Amino acid sequence: MNLHLRGKILLPVIISIVLGMTAMAAISIAEISMQMEKEYKDKIQQVTDITAKSIDRWINERLLDIKAMALSPIWKEALLSDGSPEVVAEANSRLNDLKEAHSIYSTIGILDTEGIAAANNNPKQVGTLDLSSRSHFQAAVNGQSAISDVITSKIDGSPIFVIAEPVKDGDKVIGVIHASVNLSQFTNEVVDNIDLGEGGYAYMIDSKGLVIAHPVKENIMQADYSEEDFGKILMNEEPRVFPYEWDGIEVMAGFQKVPTTAWVFVSRIPYEQIREPIKTLQLIEIITAVIIIGVLVIFLFIVIRSITERIKLTVNNLKDLSDGEGDLTRRLKIAGTDEIDQVGTYVNSTMEVIANMVRSVQNESNKLEESGNDLAVNITETATAINEVTATIESVNSRIVDQAAGVVEMSAALNEVDNGIQLLDGSIERQVNGINESSASIEEMVASINSVSEGLSRNAVSMQELNEASETGRKSISDVVNLSRQVSEESEGLESASKMIQNIAAQTNLLAMNAAIEAAHAGNYGKGFAVVADEIRKLAQDAGSQGGNISASLKKLKDSIEHIEQAVIETGNRFERVYELNKTTMDQENIIQSAIEEQVHASRDVLNSLNDVKDVSQEVENSSKSMKTASTEVLSEVNNLSNVTEEIKNSINEMTAGAIQINQTVNQVSALTDDNGQRISILVNEMKRFKTD
Repeated sequence: MNLHLRGKILLPVIISIVLGMTAMAAISIAEISMQMEKEYKDKIQQVTDITAKSIDRWINERLLDIKAMALSPIWKEALLSDGSPEVVAEANSRLNDLKEAHSIYSTIGILDTEGIAAANNNPKQVGTLDLSSRSHFQAAVNGQSAISDVITSKIDGSPIFVIAEPVKDGDKVIGVIHASVNLSQFTNEVVDNIDLGEGGYAYMIDSKGLVIAHPVKENIMQADYSEEDFGKILMNEEPRVFPYEWDGIEVMAGFQKVPTTAWVFVSRIPYEQIREPIKTLQLIEIITAVIIIGVLVIFLFIVIRSITERIKLTVNNLKDLSDGEGDLTRRLKIAGTDEIDQVGTYVNSTMEVIANMVRSVQNESNKLEESGNDLAVNITETATAINEVTATIESVNSRIVDQAAGVVEMSAALNEVDNGIQLLDGSIERQVNGINESSASIEEMVASINSVSEGLSRNAVSMQELNEASETGRKSISDVVNLSRQVSEESEGLESASKMIQNIAAQTNLLAMNAAIEAAHAGNYGKGFAVVADEIRKLAQDAGSQGGNISASLKKLKDSIEHIEQAVIETGNRFERVYELNKTTMDQENIIQSAIEEQVHASRDVLNSLNDVKDVSQEVENSSKSMKTASTEVLSEVNNLSNVTEEIKNSINEMTAGAIQINQTVNQVSALTDDNGQRISILVNEMKRFKTD
């Protein structure tokens, strides 16, 4: 790089300043980056620890709620009442009131020691809900407080966990109170509202790595981090802050375990969020450095310019001297006594010495020019004769070389043709083999298609039989529905008759009582009638009781008939669906059968075409072998011609070498003579340019 003196001074200084400022900025940014990253780590760990403690405290509060509920005497009454409807109803009502008062609970219930629901806020669960196999029940029935794993609610799909507490009569466990806690209500209010900046959020996993709280609700109870590298750290290592990569984004995460449940609460923020203020700081550092460097460069430019102006003045004077067409009489102007003016004085002295030397050289160069002209004339005549002999030999040699090159090219071309024929022969052989294999594969494919077609035909017959059976079943179901409706209607008549029997029994009982009263009034005369009246009353009571039993049986019968009717209707709908699906399947099989038949015809056409191609390929293979034999014979003759041409070429080359050597020597002498003359002329002309007087 061609730099002026000013640039040579400025450039190292500027580079030193830039490197120094860059190093200072880099060190400053690195220290601040480390400090900011440490602050973020401390903040994440602090938020994580506080939130984990809040979650643990909240769970313990729920546990205390259930412990307090377990002390209510109403549960003891429900468990010790042998299923008294009044006591159970009161317990159900009380449980429902507790659920309404505590919206965090989705279900509250009482279990007996066998795990069967003795009371529940949903009365339908009483006597049917069985939780005997659940681990939280087994722990509670043994006298321990228990918290279950997080599971998905069957009611609304939200994450819940169950708290179970023993219900005791003195020191004896007589049952278990359990409550399903809605975890999402708490996490929506606490976990989702944690502010970790743009792109940061918090989530929570259980002890098995399953996500139980997350701002992306689709991940709750679906995402499993147990197999991820960071998930293994969360579950198995001590709480800390660590980096990991998720979905191509590098993040910083802190985690803490909830002591009561072994859940893991996690706070994470993307590193991009941490680097954003660092980038701003870098920009400020760069702008500051640019401003400082700019000020220093301007200052240095002014100082150095004052020094280089004097040197530039001397350079301009020397340039004028150089451009003066060899005028050695010109001198530099001396304006002062400093170092730069001293340089000018010495330059003037040097120019005087050079002028004297040039005068001497001019005189000697004129004499040398005359001698060079005489030598050039003699050498030119000798070179002309030698060149004529050499030209004749070179002409013969050129033609021999052309012939040899032609033979070599023809041999190479024939070799390429022979190689191409061999490759062609191999390709044709592979093509024939490939066609044979393709033909066999297509024949196998046609056979397979025929087999599939036959299977579809047999399947179509089976589908038709299934269709007819479905239609018969559908009609039978319809008949059963009509019969069940008739039975239901007739049972209503029987129910009315039963009620009439009960009414008659009641009236008879009343008449018997009146008769007994009248018999009592009659004294001894009415004793026999009183006995009869008492028997009639007993018969009336029995008839009324039996009528009630008949009415209850008829009601149960009617309910059973209605259930049967609904089941039969549903079965009929399913038969109808089977019929429709069977019909659709038959239509699809017909389409497939048609497509397979078309495929069979197309495959046969392809097979015929392949047979034609196989015949043509066999003919081409025979022709290729004939060409290969002929090519080998021609190549052998060309090789013989090449050997003869090479012998002639070697003989001519020996003759040419001697002539060329002589010609080169003469030409070199001639060239040296011409060059010497030119140099002498140049020297004379250059000497004439200098002005010495």
